[in-house]
Amino acid sequence: MEQVNSDGHGPSGPFVSGQRVLVAAKRGYPQAIARLLNEAIPWSGVTSNVQWETQTLVITLQGEELPAADTIVTFIETGLRRLAAPAIQQVRIQGQTRSDSWHQDLPLLPIPTPPPAPFTQPEITPASVSAKTVLPPRRVPPVPTNSSPPHPRSLRPRTLIGLGTLGAIALLGYGWQLRPHWQLAQAVWPLITLFTTPAATINPVTFVQAEALPTALPAPGEADISPTPLSSPSPVETWPVSPGDESLPTPIAPVPSPPVEPTEPSPLPPVDPWEQAIRHALQAADLNQRAKFRHEWEAVAAQWQQAIAFLRSVPAAHANYDLAQQKIMEYSRNLAYASGNVSTAIGITLGHPDDAITVKAVGDMVPGVDFPHRRLPPNGGRQLFDAVRPALDHADLVLGNFESTLTIHPHPAKDVRRPNVYAFRTPPAFAEILRLAGFDVLSVANNHSMDFGLTGFQDTIRHIEAAGMKAIGRKDQILYLERQGVTIALIGFSYFDFHNSVHHLEAAKRLVRQANEKATIVIISVHMGAEGTAAMHVRNRQEIFFGEARGNPVLFSRTMIDAGADLILGHGPHVPRAIERYGNKLIAYSLGNFVGYGGLSSAAETGYSLILEVQMDRLGNFIAGQIIPVHIDGEGIPKLDRQFRTVKLVDRLNRSDFPQTPLTITPQGLLQRRS
Repeated sequence: MEQVNSDGHGPSGPFVSGQRVLVAAKRGYPQAIARLLNEAIPWSGVTSNVQWETQTLVITLQGEELPAADTIVTFIETGLRRLAAPAIQQVRIQGQTRSDSWHQDLPLLPIPTPPPAPFTQPEITPASVSAKTVLPPRRVPPVPTNSSPPHPRSLRPRTLIGLGTLGAIALLGYGWQLRPHWQLAQAVWPLITLFTTPAATINPVTFVQAEALPTALPAPGEADISPTPLSSPSPVETWPVSPGDESLPTPIAPVPSPPVEPTEPSPLPPVDPWEQAIRHALQAADLNQRAKFRHEWEAVAAQWQQAIAFLRSVPAAHANYDLAQQKIMEYSRNLAYASGNVSTAIGITLGHPDDAITVKAVGDMVPGVDFPHRRLPPNGGRQLFDAVRPALDHADLVLGNFESTLTIHPHPAKDVRRPNVYAFRTPPAFAEILRLAGFDVLSVANNHSMDFGLTGFQDTIRHIEAAGMKAIGRKDQILYLERQGVTIALIGFSYFDFHNSVHHLEAAKRLVRQANEKATIVIISVHMGAEGTAAMHVRNRQEIFFGEARGNPVLFSRTMIDAGADLILGHGPHVPRAIERYGNKLIAYSLGNFVGYGGLSSAAETGYSLILEVQMDRLGNFIAGQIIPVHIDGEGIPKLDRQFRTVKLVDRLNRSDFPQTPLTITPQGLLQRRS
């Protein structure tokens, strides 16, 4: 009996070639099937085993919690039917938790292709569809028109020499050997989408042949053209599953119907191919707004392809025949663009680590204050970051939370005579110190940004930007940056209403969706949670500190990722917290303090600090990372920590707070994906 574990490794070792995986999976090899399944499983903390028992393929899903059995069966059945492996005729699907287990046998009989549903939308005139080419609003790099795309190293190479970065990639076991050329992309794309497309959205119509497409794809400038939005159709229906229903479906005995008089069936109205084409064009235009993930680009391409097929069947006598012929070329360009994005996404995701986007982030920073007493580092703070500056290098983006103000405004907005009330003010010249340390973006969405009122808040942003950095934290603000040809959006949140608030989830989701219309990667910096060494653990509940509601960190972070965010960087508790891998995204619940000269405590775990390094693919998915440990001395100055105290602390918090998260922290601080 041959068995493969959830990491996709078996007796013959890991598969490193997309072609080999495809061939092996179609031949029924459990290693290859497990590889596909484990890449596609959408439920956190769920792992799988695959093995043959006699003539039955046994797939076992294990976890602390599993979704409903019919959801799992539908998910696996969809992928296996798309795989169409002749050797797999009988499947047994098993679910195992600590308290329960079940199994269901699944014969893989062919499913007849249903005819297209009759069009029931109200009459649509040619004027209801824009004559412009409908292009996705996302700035995805255009697909080259020649037959051999550029080698990945023709992109701007990055030498990732941050502490431990190369070791993280080497230990990760990620399939970087794969290269993003068209033949490989065409082979690998069906593998990745086998389990990710719902059965109801599988399209029976074959893609338009290559000779039917124009030779040139949209120019880079054209990708930014956004036509007048079309009316959105109803979303594609999927098989309904009752939430929390863990029982297996049971057959229902048919109820006999009373006899009725036979009647002449009413003839179905003839299908108008023009109306069907417009219907699919509207669906494609709607999907363009949500085409962040690879399988959504495939769905967009499928809708354009169906629209073209219907346009070709419009008869010459049809009133819209001439317009249909014009639309064929327009929709073909859209199809080519969407199909190219599918292949490009695969090439990017399976590309070389030199093409990854590297982000480094730190927590709360108060580099010195001059109110109410002068407590500033010597030499104007020029040596404040000397010990950690090399560790902040070699990143595409460096972020931090600036928890003070840069102003000379004399009047605080707080009564600092009261206990536990502080107003931080830092000389504006320190903005240049932060820039020289390597920071690109500073968040000012925190509980000290308004210490000197609106004047101090505006002064802080002005001095940050005058020094050559960017600030985030204004309400409804989305900052867009370009890195390695990828558009990155950054949004700052806090638990106050004068920033983007963690308490208003619907408004937060709208902001993230808005960011996704222009950006490929969305990063959120958020100030939330209770403070101090008693608040190191994070739970899925509202946190209260000094009578203030400071948000539910787990609910907010996961909701933002579900809405389309790619990386959550938390700060505010003044101590490190756990790091969770949620799906293919990363959540750092608190990065602790980073510098606190004269303003922040460094006692006990408040002095445990870190530089979080995160490597993402060009779609925002987590690849690898590292906790670079830092310790803050008694004066509040950061220094690299050779005792790795922060690594040990975060690993302990992860095991306590998120034991099922598929993330491993090595003793050296490397963050590795775990299936």
